[in-house]
Amino acid sequence: MSFGTPFLPHPPINPAYSSGSIGAGQPPILPVAIMGGGLYQHPGGLAMDPSLHSSTEQKSQQSNKGEPVWRCIQTVAGHTRPITAVCAVDGSCVATASEDCSIRVWDFASGKCIKSLEGHKEPVHCLALLPNGVLASGSEDATIKLWSYSTGDCLQTIEAHKSAVRALCATHDHHLLSGSRAYDETIKLWALEPSSAALPAKLVAILKGHAKLVVGFVQLSPTQFASASEDYTIKIWDLESAKCLRTLSGHLGWVNCIAVLKNGLIASGSHDHTIRIWNPATGECLEVLQAHADQVKCMCVMADGRLVSGSDDKTIRIWDIASSSSDISSSTTTAAPSSTSTDPSQTPDSTTSASSPTQPAPISRCVAALSGHAKSVLSLCALDDGKLVSGSADSSVKIWSLGVPSQAYG
Repeated sequence: MSFGTPFLPHPPINPAYSSGSIGAGQPPILPVAIMGGGLYQHPGGLAMDPSLHSSTEQKSQQSNKGEPVWRCIQTVAGHTRPITAVCAVDGSCVATASEDCSIRVWDFASGKCIKSLEGHKEPVHCLALLPNGVLASGSEDATIKLWSYSTGDCLQTIEAHKSAVRALCATHDHHLLSGSRAYDETIKLWALEPSSAALPAKLVAILKGHAKLVVGFVQLSPTQFASASEDYTIKIWDLESAKCLRTLSGHLGWVNCIAVLKNGLIASGSHDHTIRIWNPATGECLEVLQAHADQVKCMCVMADGRLVSGSDDKTIRIWDIASSSSDISSSTTTAAPSSTSTDPSQTPDSTTSASSPTQPAPISRCVAALSGHAKSVLSLCALDDGKLVSGSADSSVKIWSLGVPSQAYG
């Protein structure tokens, strides 16, 4: 039985790094500066807050006496392989997917597993909650399964792709996006019957454009979504025409994850250890954030708008992002180093590189670093009550809370 793509000790790097002082195939050594407990890098250069010192980075999970801190308030175990996806299914329960081929539903009030959803023949890579409360899962076995998480029943199995299903996204109109490898059809759009998940799903569109594995989706509007891929790019698609509107380029390695911020901007995390903030309407890269010491594997957005990222460096980082797109664009005089193109006619000649910007004042910053997992953080989920749930390659699931009294933890 295959357990998916193994973790790589170094990210694949853009061929531009194959010459010079950096060895071919090795990760780039990126300059960084301490910024509020994290590291900040802008495409146009670096900025350092003179009021902060390097010791801030090492104490980023601590705070001054009396101030709230992030703490792990519960750890649950049950899976026997890495946790690949975490999904909130209601106010008190979270579903987790694993390379052990199972899905578990947890009641975090008790810390108990209340359902184990069995049926996939190979590792489960992704989860999505449909508007009607049905849980969808995608697997290395190339299928999508629809589940009643309350009863544990599998309602339908969709023979979705020729290869692993690595990404799922439920749209607002009872459609489901699925992503796979490039030698498959890459992205498919499925129509689901809202009245009954047992009725067969209908394939309504096939979207081609990415050159490698599709790893994530976010819906931007009722008619647009974005996809992230190991081909180093993010693509913006129109659902009605099933065509790619533009391609966002700039990462130096695989794009592992994607999230849409409260202000409508896109965040992407990469094997190149960075997070990029994009304007999906223009294709501009507005900021490059660096704090993680290894590849960024997962992201989510909290109810208050903060971005959360998880990494192979075993940490979770929380970011304060500019409160509105006007905040960022007013401080950024020109586009960040990136390129945009319009598909399907994307060619090297039709890709335009943005000019180098003047260095703006830093806007987004890392405000906390959470440590506790023994291996890579592979999945994150923000709960409505402000808590965070993380899944790791160490097979554990942790729930984190801000401001819990320290005496509760001895």
